[in-house]
Amino acid sequence: MALQKIPKVHKQTAVKQAIEYLKKYILESNNLEKSKLPSEAYFAEELGVSRLTVREALTVLENEGFITRSQGSASTITTFARKLTEKIDHAGELKTFIKDCGYEVMIDKITYSFEKATKEQAEALKIKQGDELLVVKKRFRADG
Repeated sequence: MALQKIPKVHKQTAVKQAIEYLKKYILESNNLEKSKLPSEAYFAEELGVSRLTVREALTVLENEGFITRSQGSASTITTFARKLTEKIDHAGELKTFIKDCGYEVMIDKITYSFEKATKEQAEALKIKQGDELLVVKKRFRADG
């Protein structure tokens, strides 16, 4: 009996789903006025996942500059996250493009730095010149 070609299953992990939920939570306008996020236990219960899953998602968001964390206190939404608009894509279009071309997407190098906004950046982002920007650089790879 010949094996039929079975299409790959594209599943989304609990951590990825938690990241998406937390990003939406952070970027909603009514949440931006609050600087502190609820506890890991709160999000774990809301999402129906373990605290470890939430902790991993929060670590990713911290690395991407959305939040800051310190042991023993609540996670804090950064000024960067407060100023984000829907115009900023977070490289989603590039990732989708690579996937749509049939490749497995991998991000293997992520760096970030804080820089002062230039005049052009400030105008594009509707912020003040000299405001702090989080610059995130990601290297995307297709099938390695």
